[in-house]
Amino acid sequence: MSTLAPRATHAVLALVALAVAGCERVEPYLSDTPADRVAEAALDAWTSPGGVFFDGVPGDDTVAAVTPTGARAWEVAVVPRAGGSPRVWSLEISRIEVYPVFGGDAFVAWLGDRARSLGFPALLPAEVVAEVRRADVRAVADMEVRYGRADGSGRRTVERVAYLVSLPGDATEWRVQPESGPAGVLMGALKFVADDLIHRDRDVLDCMGHGSAAGVARATQLRCLSDVLDRRFGSG
Repeated sequence: MSTLAPRATHAVLALVALAVAGCERVEPYLSDTPADRVAEAALDAWTSPGGVFFDGVPGDDTVAAVTPTGARAWEVAVVPRAGGSPRVWSLEISRIEVYPVFGGDAFVAWLGDRARSLGFPALLPAEVVAEVRRADVRAVADMEVRYGRADGSGRRTVERVAYLVSLPGDATEWRVQPESGPAGVLMGALKFVADDLIHRDRDVLDCMGHGSAAGVARATQLRCLSDVLDRRFGSG
């Protein structure tokens, strides 16, 4: 308790600053890339003051304050529903990868066929097929998230998925999806197919400027993958 109390006090005091600063709790660590916008949406979903921390995975304690500790890393003070002193958790989004999705029958059929031919163990759920076909989902983000008590105990690493969803007027918004379910199947199929293309597809390899994907940064691999798929299924 002695090691947590100062942290909790600091986090609760930060709540006052957050009330004044508003979205400034996020802006020092976010710019305007797709991954940055995913991180901002996830932070809003998991650490909104008064809401349940991290979708209730650690319990039903509610968020009191959020303090940035680094790039995509925070300490979160949560208050037990039964009352008492806040407990402080650490939360870090350690990886974000964004995969493109294209509306229409051609992309849906290609993704399903390609995934099956490579041995992906699940079929795309009907609701996923419908969402992609209608272009309700424009991209999918794969997140690796680390969380645990601020003193280092109980630390775990999990994966989460976010959708870039279509809104009226051609606007879009990133939304974190449920911990398990159809979104995980779509993410799995996309990654399965993407990894094969990154290592085998001639157009992707030419874009990377290498005869193989070895030694090429993951960000470059995904950028080239997106460019090639956009030319095949999008407007490129």
